[in-house]
Amino acid sequence: MAQDVAIIEVSRGFVRVKMLRRIADVAEAEALQQQIASTAGTADVSSVLFDYRGVVGHDESVRTSMWEWASGCGMNAMALLVDSELSRVRMNMTAVSKRVPIRAFLAEHEALAWLADPASRRPTREVKPV
Repeated sequence: MAQDVAIIEVSRGFVRVKMLRRIADVAEAEALQQQIASTAGTADVSSVLFDYRGVVGHDESVRTSMWEWASGCGMNAMALLVDSELSRVRMNMTAVSKRVPIRAFLAEHEALAWLADPASRRPTREVKPV
């Protein structure tokens, strides 16, 4: 995977993925997915924070690949930081429809609180603003 697509690190019990640019294609998405899974396995964590702020949307094939991976990767929770209310709602609606443990946020402190508290993860099925 190109090193310039994301910065991946372990932080406070989760994997932090800071996206630096748009994912070019499915092969690059799969490489990123493998790197995230490997990092999570090594650190023995099952939560991920994706920071998509400042990154334009991916092609449909890349989005499909990422959603398929998210639905079967075994992570307990994945929080996404996004730039707009529309993106937040769209991601949360998609997560609900696909029954994936993802929730999108505009504020990092809200995403971190959601990741830190398993009891608060119920809103994956409830798409109300926080």
